Amino acid sequence: MRLITCAVMSWYFADDSPLRALSSRTLPKIVFNAVCDELGRYFAPDGLRYVRSRPRVEQRCGDLVLTLSMWSSRSNVGGEHVALEVVSHVDSRALAKWVKATGIGGGKALFTVDTRNARTGRYEKYFNVAAVTPASFVDLAETIRRVCWEPMTCITAEGTLRAEVHPRLEPIEDNFACWLWMRGRRDEALATAGLSDDVRARLLAQA
Repeated sequence: MRLITCAVMSWYFADDSPLRALSSRTLPKIVFNAVCDELGRYFAPDGLRYVRSRPRVEQRCGDLVLTLSMWSSRSNVGGEHVALEVVSHVDSRALAKWVKATGIGGGKALFTVDTRNARTGRYEKYFNVAAVTPASFVDLAETIRRVCWEPMTCITAEGTLRAEVHPRLEPIEDNFACWLWMRGRRDEALATAGLSDDVRARLLAQA
């Protein structure tokens, strides 16, 4: 798995990007979509695939998909506030099939990333991109890399966890236990911290 480690010293918006001519009349939706497009360009050299239809960048590692999903707000104000929220999560396609077949667990999400700054208590996944410039864009992208992406790099290219899991990579307890169980790691599954009594009982019923 390639790590996102290369900080870009300077950046130029794409020739056809609306960000080249921002004004107070530029619609927030246009600004948001353009910023997402630029983030897709920014992270492409590191092997992340950009999906524009539902804005996100992602990387497949074995069965797992590491994703940075990008969201905005209905309360944006042109020229003043255009929200960008970046949500980090790790999904398992095999788990989704297993959950559907067994009815145990819920969905495909295995991990999320805790973006809360321990010193300030603020979550570092919310950004205002209304007046983004090339310089501020690089700061934005590097913050996303450091805060939202790096905790997921303890996942190998084969879709396994390294021995030392990043402290800000937080498991979805029931789903993580189900994922371990379906991979034959049953003792670890039952020892998952926070595992609900209901899911524990349903897993044991399968033994």
